[in-house]
Amino acid sequence: MNWCLGTIKNYARFSGRANRKEYWLFAFVDTVLMYGSIAVAGWTEVASSKWFYIPLGIYAVLMIIPRIAVTFRRLHDVNVTGAYVLWYALPVVGFIIVTIQLLKKGDKGENNYGLP
Repeated sequence: MNWCLGTIKNYARFSGRANRKEYWLFAFVDTVLMYGSIAVAGWTEVASSKWFYIPLGIYAVLMIIPRIAVTFRRLHDVNVTGAYVLWYALPVVGFIIVTIQLLKKGDKGENNYGLP
């Protein structure tokens, strides 16, 4: 659980490196919280209430910076600049290009962005 709390604690730190475990477990928990709450709300018919979407929207907005920051750090781990996330602007192709980088094994030793 430290990897998730560490990511939240370093929510605005764009420098440094994040290993695959930190990135993908954070992404998994974040996705489960977002879509899991929507699914549960749909099953329980809470989704028809506007009050459901207010906390969900607040969570989504609060998590934008941590998501981007951990992605930058993950890209740094494979010795790629964080600006690589701009590839996301290209539909489908950009997603594939960035995801390939996020799946790569990080550099073992020091790289341009520091120690692992």
